[in-house]
Amino acid sequence: MAGSFDTISLLAGDLNELVPAVKREIVGTIIVPGSADLVQSLLNAGFMDEINMIIHPVVLGSGKRYLDCIAANKGLKIIGTQLYETSGSLRLRYEVVK
Repeated sequence: MAGSFDTISLLAGDLNELVPAVKREIVGTIIVPGSADLVQSLLNAGFMDEINMIIHPVVLGSGKRYLDCIAANKGLKIIGTQLYETSGSLRLRYEVVK
C-alpha cells in the first residue's frame, strides 16, 4: 500500500453518522489505526473491508483480545502474510467477508 498520508483527522461521536460522512468526503483508502474497541465497533457496524495487523512476539500476562466481541456473522479471510525476520513480527492481512 502506497500513498500520501499527510491528512490526519481525529473524530468523536456516533460511528453510524461519522463513517458514512467521511466516506463521502474521501476518495480511496481510509486507514484507521485504532484500539481493539474501535476495530470491533467498526467491524460490527459493517464499516471495514480489510484488517491489517502486525503481531509482535511479546509475551504478555493480560490484555484485551483484539478480535473479541465480533458479531457471529462476521468472517475473516486471510489474504496475505509477511514475516519480518529481524524482529520476528508477522503482518497479517484479512478481508472482511460480508
